[in-house]
Amino acid sequence: MISTRIPQRALGVGLAMIASASLVRCGPPPAVILADPGRNAPPEQYESMVDRWTRDSEVLDWGAGLESRLVVTATYFSKEFRRAYLSRLTTAASTPQGERERMFSASLRAADVEHEFFVALVPQQPRWGDLDRATSAWRVRLVDDQGREHAPTRIERFRQATPLDRAMFHYWSPWRVVFRIRFPAVDEQGNRILRDNSRHFLLRFAGAYGTADLRWNVRAP
Repeated sequence: MISTRIPQRALGVGLAMIASASLVRCGPPPAVILADPGRNAPPEQYESMVDRWTRDSEVLDWGAGLESRLVVTATYFSKEFRRAYLSRLTTAASTPQGERERMFSASLRAADVEHEFFVALVPQQPRWGDLDRATSAWRVRLVDDQGREHAPTRIERFRQATPLDRAMFHYWSPWRVVFRIRFPAVDEQGNRILRDNSRHFLLRFAGAYGTADLRWNVRAP
């Protein structure tokens, strides 16, 4: 009898190839504006907003024949993206107007006190991707344009997702481990980590196998 069992290494490489499909983009991502645009994007513009605020990266092990150790995709919840996200979400969920207004107000207030990222990754080994546990092979940091690294205040793993949850992020798939990661808006000295005139910022995943830097270039309003 011929075995149909797939070797673990081949399976890992195959999953990485599937996840890496999101890394293929037409040209460099555009620079973004951190300032609040003051208006909500129409729901039909949501997908373009996801693309604008999403970045990808990968860690390849050159000593192991370019084996993929980590594939990661992240969306930054800027004020512009928060408005687009809630516009699409509340429209899809038929949220009553009063509740909709409360959700927008709360989200924009949250943006003043924390930096939030929606993160989906494919680690080579499942336990390596447990960012909320000590067994994780990867340390995640927010890096400002002065090169200073800032640790997260909260890492929350999505254990279950509704169809609506998955529809909001096109790169969310069964192969990925998904997190919501939050960082403080100010450092220990009380200075804002990201400013409207920041030049760029990074979401960094670093470990023994290498570093994946997801970079957002920033332009003035």
